[in-house]
Amino acid sequence: MVLEVERQDRLSGKLHLSPQLNVFDHSSSIELEDGVEVADLRCSRCGKSLQRDDVRCGACGSRTARFLVDIDGERTDFYICLRKGCHWHDISQAARSRLILEAVGFHRPDEPGELIRSGTVLECSCPHCAHDLVQGDDLIVRVTNASGQQGDLSLSPRLNEFRSSCTIHLQRHAAVADMACPWCDKSLLVPGQRCELCGAPTARIHVKTSAGFVGFHICTRNGCHFHGIDDRGAGLRLEPLPH
Repeated sequence: MVLEVERQDRLSGKLHLSPQLNVFDHSSSIELEDGVEVADLRCSRCGKSLQRDDVRCGACGSRTARFLVDIDGERTDFYICLRKGCHWHDISQAARSRLILEAVGFHRPDEPGELIRSGTVLECSCPHCAHDLVQGDDLIVRVTNASGQQGDLSLSPRLNEFRSSCTIHLQRHAAVADMACPWCDKSLLVPGQRCELCGAPTARIHVKTSAGFVGFHICTRNGCHFHGIDDRGAGLRLEPLPH
């Protein structure tokens, strides 16, 4: 998302923000001082100001900028703080009555179940020691191959994004002998539970949602993309892969 940004000294430039919810990557063609409000944010197409003096940041009290976001075909007011380094964002009071902003994405209370959308960064942890399994941009688990070698498997923590790399060789279309937490070394395999697509054993990690921690199951066979949530997540739905 590209905007025009203006500093307090009236110097202007381009500001690039991530369009993904709760992803705060940004860059600017001019230097912006941490902890300082920008003078204005403007649309890069029409040049009109987006700032709102009547809506203040709920975290630091700074001025805000207003956008319109399209959610399921409905336009909704979305606000961000104008102070660099403040990650506060919110929706309008009117929109809040029908949309609840959560770390897992947008939830429509009038729909059966909460939808976790593709691309959402999942907060993953070990069900045994509760240690965070996401390190930087990777979800990391320890795997053992058929030869008994151990290594670290790096996966994407984003729902329905299936990139992977491993420090040891994993035979394609074969299940790993074990998948474990790299911190406590306890196995994540679920005894007696099999993949609904290929029948291979599955592993279980914890994923944080608005309903608390729920079990998230993945297939241990290299190349199989099966995943799902356990019965405790009955009120949650995962966005399916596009056909």
